[in-house]
Amino acid sequence: MRGRKNLQKHYVRHGFDQILKDDLGVQDLIIEKPEEAKREEKQETKPKQKVKKRTATDVHLEIKKLVEEKKYSLARSVLQKAFKDGFKGKRLDSWRQKLMGSSTKNLWIRPHSKESSLENKEQELKVSKEELKEKTKEKEEMVDIPDLPDFDDETVEIEDKSLVDESGGAVVFGIVGAGQAGGRLAESFYNLGYKKVLAVNTAEHDLSTLADLPEPQKFVMTGEDGGGAGKDMRKGEAAADKHQQEIYESMQQLFGKVDRILVCAGGGGGTGAGACLRLVETAKKYLQYIGVTDVNSKVGVLLTLPTAGECSSPTIANNAHLIASTLCEYAESGKLSPLIIFDNDKIKKMYGKKLTVRQFWPTVNATVTGLFHMFNVLSAQASDFTSFDPADYSRVLSAGGCMIMGMTTLKAYQNGTDVSEAIRSNLEKGLLCGGFDVATAKAASCIATAPSHVIDSTAGLMESFESGFDTLANITGNATVFRGIYEVSKDKVVVYTMLTGLGRPQKRLTELKKFQDNKVKKSKLYEDQGEKNG
Repeated sequence: MRGRKNLQKHYVRHGFDQILKDDLGVQDLIIEKPEEAKREEKQETKPKQKVKKRTATDVHLEIKKLVEEKKYSLARSVLQKAFKDGFKGKRLDSWRQKLMGSSTKNLWIRPHSKESSLENKEQELKVSKEELKEKTKEKEEMVDIPDLPDFDDETVEIEDKSLVDESGGAVVFGIVGAGQAGGRLAESFYNLGYKKVLAVNTAEHDLSTLADLPEPQKFVMTGEDGGGAGKDMRKGEAAADKHQQEIYESMQQLFGKVDRILVCAGGGGGTGAGACLRLVETAKKYLQYIGVTDVNSKVGVLLTLPTAGECSSPTIANNAHLIASTLCEYAESGKLSPLIIFDNDKIKKMYGKKLTVRQFWPTVNATVTGLFHMFNVLSAQASDFTSFDPADYSRVLSAGGCMIMGMTTLKAYQNGTDVSEAIRSNLEKGLLCGGFDVATAKAASCIATAPSHVIDSTAGLMESFESGFDTLANITGNATVFRGIYEVSKDKVVVYTMLTGLGRPQKRLTELKKFQDNKVKKSKLYEDQGEKNG
């Protein structure tokens, strides 16, 4: 018996169970198998663990984490790969809108990208009958639940580690300066406390002259022919188009959360005039990304027109006429707001004889930016008399069309006639650009400032100011006039005027057109608009 059991163990040890049953007649084999055999059998019978497939939700969470860490380039790469791998869904489409734009024909994904071709190929593939049956069976077995909307916020929550605005104004602006003139204006804004500034240029040496602006806030747009655009708008346009992504990312790093973006450019140069519309497009994309609504009314342009002496060059005159006409078309159709126009020729006539060569451009830029800054700062201040509040300022900025500004110092202010005459004179002579029909204005702001001793000792001053405000409403065709009266430290009475919703300055555009040389080649971007507005 012992020998028989030992033989059974021997056969079992070597895996010959069936021989025991067939040859030795052992039917009920109850001897335990060795540990090694048990482990092998257990491994064979153990069910395989299912490998979890990557889902669109996994992709969404990965991108969300990268965005929170401000790794935007990596997030875009993950999103692009996900679309190439066939992932789809509302949340991924939302990320495409936030990170890349709404369609493949946008600034960041070109129409010739592989994404569209891959999607077309997938749609053209026919599903086999067996796969179709399996999918139908799976659907029948699935629980039918309602399609609920995602709980994710539509706006990307960004931790704002950008520059801090120190202007003290009611509105936080991001400022983009294009070209030499735009860069000088951007630097002037920076000195007033608008720290969210980016200057772009095709010429590195022009950026180097902006001594007050930190180096990280300067961006060189390299072109095919090296530095500078040589008054050629096509080169400025091409450079801005080439570097749109880098400019967009610079806005992310420098601007953070802003209320509006203002693009500054000179009308006669190649870089500023050529790059202007591309920068407007990029600014709109950025505002959409941070969750700002109605971006067409939140991106504005500050354009300076060249002096008569500069316009003696047909190329400069042509550039100025072309960009001014095109931007007027954009402003009138609601594609940007506001279009602020300053005429350097008019400012030169006002200040030219009083200033040295070294003083001229800094004074001009300080006048332009200081006047704009004054309205923003006062709208953030309360007044004991009449306040021009942030809501008033927002309505003026969003009225569309063209905007002009001016100021006049009152030598007499004892009665309403004095103030009314001063305001009328301001509209005729004090505005920093001519050629407008002020009767076309949709909205206006008129702010009077006076020192304490004038406010305390001048009887009837309030009535005089109100009379002046009414005069402005009558002259502008009964536009909505937002009023303000403020006590200031300066020992003079000043009235500031801002008109918006205006039609184009046709008279000034006609003057620019006289200087044009028809042989000057037009930029492809502006050609149609130039002919339309000619």
